[in-house]
Amino acid sequence: MAFFRQVARVVAMALFCVCLATCGGGGGGGGGGGSETSGGAASPGGGTPAANTFDAVSVSLVSPKSIQRQYEQMEGSEDIKVYVQGTGDIQQLNGKTLYAIVEDPDFITGGNAYVELGTQSVPGSNALIHLSAGRTDKSGHFQGELKLHACLDPRCATELAGSPLRVPYDITVLPGLTLSPQEISLTVPFGELPALQSVEASLPVNRSEWSAYPNLIYQSLVPPHEMQLVTADTAPDKGRVTFQLLPAPPGNYQEVIAVTALVPTAQPRLFASQRQFITVTYTVTPNPAVDYVFYPAAVTFTVPAGSASERQLRVETYNEGISSGGRAPGVEYLSNPPEAAGHPFVHRWWSDSVGYAIPCGYPTGSSEQTCLPPGIYTARVKVSYMKGAEEIIAYWPVTLNITP
Repeated sequence: MAFFRQVARVVAMALFCVCLATCGGGGGGGGGGGSETSGGAASPGGGTPAANTFDAVSVSLVSPKSIQRQYEQMEGSEDIKVYVQGTGDIQQLNGKTLYAIVEDPDFITGGNAYVELGTQSVPGSNALIHLSAGRTDKSGHFQGELKLHACLDPRCATELAGSPLRVPYDITVLPGLTLSPQEISLTVPFGELPALQSVEASLPVNRSEWSAYPNLIYQSLVPPHEMQLVTADTAPDKGRVTFQLLPAPPGNYQEVIAVTALVPTAQPRLFASQRQFITVTYTVTPNPAVDYVFYPAAVTFTVPAGSASERQLRVETYNEGISSGGRAPGVEYLSNPPEAAGHPFVHRWWSDSVGYAIPCGYPTGSSEQTCLPPGIYTARVKVSYMKGAEEIIAYWPVTLNITP
């Protein structure tokens, strides 16, 4: 059981005073109505029933009669406010120390609490016990009751009449964001594309949205490299993060992917962020048999007549001791349908600098657009690189399929 306790010294004419703090030290305070609070935590005590009852003063629960809550794992709900009435001959508490203990078997309350004396926010009450919201790492359905004891000794051998106050609760903690797996290790020789990776995500039921992205703060600490990453819902409360690590020079790399789900809180229009991380260790071993890698190795576009292609830039990665040749890439046009012979753009449809296949344009001196006819067009991009003092030419194939 979890116990909260603090010492409250009652003087003449004080209203019933209950103040709380976590068992073991510190905590909130009480005041008002002529009362004063002495600091320090009481010694731990058990939850056994009191042997005696102090009948001169009685306590009773005003509100709430029960607590029913639902919230997301790791995101506590709103605070709990318990309104209490103290009646009887309060002066008989003069000079005595009143101990307040809360039994909380499922930790539905937090470690911060305070009391307001004389409050009449709820008719019939003259004290408010304000308990901070608890958080739990465990999802599930929790039923039980809070027990609020008002005692004259640390072991609660003597309680005020009506103590303990009992507040039943019915709490549902919905599952939060989880990932499987959260650690991935990949090793490939230079020149080999790592396998496509997938991570399954269990998503909060009440999420408003979720996303995944490389952790840019962490990226600044390690050699960066390219990655392609997408997310997709696979079921109402399931998702998948799929990512492709691109070729990299020989070496050791680490990537951290942050996966975030936004869930509503008890406050209107306020969302809490649940976040988990995927740690990827990526090792590229030396492979002297391969000089370079182009990603993708080749590209094929299929577009309707009159439309430009999607963008596709080429990623060039060179082995140790290899460098770019320094010359701008050139384009060799290899084949085209017979209907395109003589067309002004039959040898101009690929723009390597921007990564687009552009089958339409305006011929020199003309204000009318013209487009390549349907058919299959092929080309290759000439890329030079240096291996020592030797310049070598590599080729990157590009295919354009224009449909009617």
